[in-house]
Amino acid sequence: PRFDYDPISGECRGLLIEESRVNYAYPSIYPGSGPNFWTSVIENSNTSPDGTFTAVNYIWRNFANCYGPYSPITNTAGIPYTGSCFIKPDDNISSSSVQIGRNDSAVFARCVFSHSTKTVSVNSVGGVTNASASITPFPNGWYRISVTATFTSSYSNFALFFTALSNNGNVYTWGFQLEQGAFPTSYIPTSGSTVTRSADNASMTGTNFSSWYNSSEGTLYANAVSNGNTTQIAGVAA
Repeated sequence: PRFDYDPISGECRGLLIEESRVNYAYPSIYPGSGPNFWTSVIENSNTSPDGTFTAVNYIWRNFANCYGPYSPITNTAGIPYTGSCFIKPDDNISSSSVQIGRNDSAVFARCVFSHSTKTVSVNSVGGVTNASASITPFPNGWYRISVTATFTSSYSNFALFFTALSNNGNVYTWGFQLEQGAFPTSYIPTSGSTVTRSADNASMTGTNFSSWYNSSEGTLYANAVSNGNTTQIAGVAA
């Protein structure tokens, strides 16, 4: 079984039980395909959230709207998709974003991350509905940001992007993920292709269960209101 922990306090939240998901972004550490207009991209430049020295440093100067897409897929219209990545800003002057949509920037939903305030906002262009953004703090100055949106049409050039939104900036990234679903799930590492994580199916059987559960007796509690005929006997459980 997998266990879920608060990323800041380390407190155990209990079993981590998630549905099956596919990470369509690969490789998940560095978006190596598509246009790239950064002043500098330095791989293996900082300690990532998983403790390995695999974070990527993006630096841009005097040029806004730098971007780098992953290999595109064809999305399904009317189904929500979520794009996410881990970000660690190294300055107080700029903003960057993670976005999903067409790779011609005509249709997209974007989660904008402010380096100075450590907050996110959402904006969208084109045939996009129900767009939302989220942010989760992690130790050592890392944040996981995500954008979720539903697209009214299908596109063969649908992809995940990391984008610079101001003329200057410096940021570390790690753990990109594009998945079909209405919320981000735990990070699924990829390298040369997409990766599917199976659904968690937790169960307790045999003596692990019978050692503390008494199947022959117990207590049932119910709090109910009868809306039926008062002359009848209303059953709650049998």
